[in-house]
This record gives sequence, structure tokens and C-alpha cells, in this order.
Amino acid sequence: MSWSLRRLSDVPARGVCPQSTQDDPPQEALTLVLPLEYTAFCLLHRERYLRYTRERVQDAWVSQKLVEAALGNLATIWPAVISSSRPAAVAWRLLD
Repeated sequence: MSWSLRRLSDVPARGVCPQSTQDDPPQEALTLVLPLEYTAFCLLHRERYLRYTRERVQDAWVSQKLVEAALGNLATIWPAVISSSRPAAVAWRLLD
């Protein structure tokens, strides 16, 4: 998973649903737009999380998957995280 900042207008708005058949008309893909603050948080902390997990699991691929999962979980609770007094501490708890 890679992270980059993009304007909302740069996000593709259409796609084809993978379960569709040739007879089905194309459907709009679901577009997930993450808060800018969340994206910035991930860009700021991701490398540190990767170094930490690489040291713990001694496997780069597993480390990558662990960080992706933790940041994905963080996205689902982001409003509570960003309103907490220590957002980074919440992310570290997800990595442990």
C-alpha cells in the first residue's frame, strides 16, 4: 500500500464492479475518500511503524501487512482517534 496526497478531483470516480458479467451495465465503483488529516498522519508515521514491526517480526512482507492492517483499523475509528489527546498512542496500541 502506498500513500499519497491527492485532491478529491484527482480521484477516479468510475470503475467496473468485479462481479459484473458481460450483460450487466457498468456500475460506478465505490470511492473512498480519507480525511486529509488521516493521510498526513499515515505519511508522517508509516515508516516508523514499518521499522518497528520489521524489528519485531524479522520479515519485511509481514511487517508491511501488519502496518497496513493497523492503519486500516485506525481509519475505521479515525474520528475518535483525532479527538483523543494522543492519536499516535492509539496507533501504537494497534501495532502491539
